[in-house]
Amino acid sequence: MKNIKIITLLLFCFVITSLSAQNNSEILLKLDGMQKQVDMRFDLMQKQTDIRFDGMQKQFDAMQKQLDVRFEAADKKNDMLFYVMITILVGIFGLIGFVVWDRQASLKPIEKGNKELADELLKVKEISKKYEGIFKRMGEVEPRFAEIFRNAGIL
Repeated sequence: MKNIKIITLLLFCFVITSLSAQNNSEILLKLDGMQKQVDMRFDLMQKQTDIRFDGMQKQFDAMQKQLDVRFEAADKKNDMLFYVMITILVGIFGLIGFVVWDRQASLKPIEKGNKELADELLKVKEISKKYEGIFKRMGEVEPRFAEIFRNAGIL
């Protein structure tokens, strides 16, 4: 009876093991199928992500080109503004130079005329001193002339 119990126990273990092996192989086949489905889903998600990133990269490149165009336009405007400011500054300095030159050019004839007048005034002073000397002598010779010259403020 002991032998029957052992044989029955062994037979039971063999049946359980064979059923377990069949279940394991079925489970493994199911798991393999599920793994393939998960891999397909991940591949699909990877493709979709790649497509999205490619679209975003294209949008980014387009935006970068637009920014480059805007910066170039702003640089051109800044260059034009710089040239306009340089032109205005050159114009202002040119105007100042012209005013100084014109002032000097217009003052030269006046200075020349003043110098001529000063020279003539010196000549007149010299002549008036000579006449004063003559009037004094005349006043010494004739007292009536001396009285007339004193009343006139000459002597």
